[in-house]
This record gives sequence, structure tokens and C-alpha cells, in this order.
Amino acid sequence: MAVWFSAIADLFINLSAGWFGAAIIASSATKKAKFKPWGLIINIIFGILALLFAVFLRSLI
Repeated sequence: MAVWFSAIADLFINLSAGWFGAAIIASSATKKAKFKPWGLIINIIFGILALLFAVFLRSLI
């Protein structure tokens, strides 16, 4: 069972990195006049939640 928790934790770590990357890329790719921070905020929140869930799964091992 520990192998499954470890694999799912690794998946959520990768998802967290993807969400943080999407936050950086999306905020730098838009024109500053049309920039709305909602996409940045949502991507950062999802990145933090995925990272916390990965840490929680790692603590179960």
C-alpha cells in the first residue's frame, strides 16, 4: 500500500509544479492591459493544495 501512496504523492507533486508553471507562464504571456489576476490566483491555490496533499500522502508512508 505504501507504494501506491508514494506514486500518488509523486503525481500530485508533478501536478503542483505544473500549476505553478501555468501561473507563471499565463501571467507573463498576457498583455499587461488585459491582465486579470484570477488565473494566477487560482493556479497558485491549486498548486498549493496539490503540494499539501502530496505532503499528507508522504506522511502516511
